[in-house]
Amino acid sequence: MGDKLYGASEELFMRACDEGVTPELLEAFDGLPRHALHAHRLTFPHPRTLAPVTVESPLAADLVAYMGLLADA
Repeated sequence: MGDKLYGASEELFMRACDEGVTPELLEAFDGLPRHALHAHRLTFPHPRTLAPVTVESPLAADLVAYMGLLADA
């Protein structure tokens, strides 16, 4: 969702790189000006101890709002 490179045509992606995200391009990108990629939780080994380290991140407010719009559609 919101993927400018793989979700849209290469032409639209290149226009966004050159022009920025215009209102026209924003519409083509499903109204989301950024990728909707989010990792809620990541676990990886600590580089020295190798003990598992887990970090968590709540979903950003703009993505929560966007998902609400999708649910209402």
